[in-house]
Amino acid sequence: MISVAFSPDSQTIATASGDNTVKLWNHKGQELLTLTGHRAPVNSVAFSPDGKTLASASSDKTVILWNFDLDDLVAKSCNWLHDYLVTREEEKDLRKICGIK
Repeated sequence: MISVAFSPDSQTIATASGDNTVKLWNHKGQELLTLTGHRAPVNSVAFSPDGKTLASASSDKTVILWNFDLDDLVAKSCNWLHDYLVTREEEKDLRKICGIK
C-alpha cells in the first residue's frame, strides 16, 4: 500500500498499490472493489469533494479518473439505448428506467 484516501463521507477508503491496482474498502476494512487499468504501481489516490470521482496516479505516467456517479451512468446508458428501446416494447423494465413510454 502506497497511498490512502478517505471519501468525503468517510464511508469508503481508497488505497494505491504496488500491484498496479486501486482498491476500495468500506469503513470496516472489508474490500469492496479492485480497480485495474494502470500498467505500473499506483502512487497516489484522491477523491473529488463530492466523492463521485476518484483520481489515481501511476508510475506509468497516467492519471485515471474513476467515475462513481451512478445517475450519470444510467443517463448515458439510456441515451445510448434510446433508439433500440423505442422499438422494443417487450423491454418494459429498461423502458421504465429510461422514461420511455
